[in-house]
Amino acid sequence: MRYLRWLSLPLWVVGLYLALIWVPDVRALGVSYRIFYIHLGMAWTALLAMTANFVLSLLVLVRRKGKEETDRFAQASAEIGILMTTATLASGMLWARVAWGAFWTWDPRLTTTAIMWFLYIGYLLLRQAMDDETKRRVYSAVYALIVFIDVPIVYLSVQWWRSIHPVVFTESGMNITPQMFIAVIVFFFATLVLALDLIYLRAFQDKVQQELQKRRARRLGRLGY
Repeated sequence: MRYLRWLSLPLWVVGLYLALIWVPDVRALGVSYRIFYIHLGMAWTALLAMTANFVLSLLVLVRRKGKEETDRFAQASAEIGILMTTATLASGMLWARVAWGAFWTWDPRLTTTAIMWFLYIGYLLLRQAMDDETKRRVYSAVYALIVFIDVPIVYLSVQWWRSIHPVVFTESGMNITPQMFIAVIVFFFATLVLALDLIYLRAFQDKVQQELQKRRARRLGRLGY
């Protein structure tokens, strides 16, 4: 997965150039609107990471082999999803201060995203609360399947309820210019590639940590501890 890092770097460089220099300012918001590109890329990546957690958790329950490895990537997906959600909320609050005059409003998109953040923090806390590996895999997978219901709600919230949150894609087309769309797509792929690399690194780190713990336990067993 090392190639992901080499791919992510040029994508971020190009994305920053497009967002900060190439794309013109939005007249109503000026320079502050440029945070939109990073914000949107983080938001889409967060939803995809939570979706990956859902799929991997389902596989943990239905597969007979490879449960440990699958569970490891499910946990990593949730962790990186939380990281991306945190960045989404933080960047969104900075943009909202300029656009709406307040860091936070109880807009449906903001509220459901905050709920998603808390739900997946609960997923990690649940995993930490159990020492038995089998129970941890099963219970956390079931929990992940249940809380995933908030992910599509986040996406559809601006359609279901009255919202002041900007909408990029509508039934009539895009609400952004072609230049802005190019910057959005480049930043999204830059963020997605970075997230994939982080998920792989986090899963690998957890694997090494578990192997070290098993070796330590075997050595202590030989010594009679």
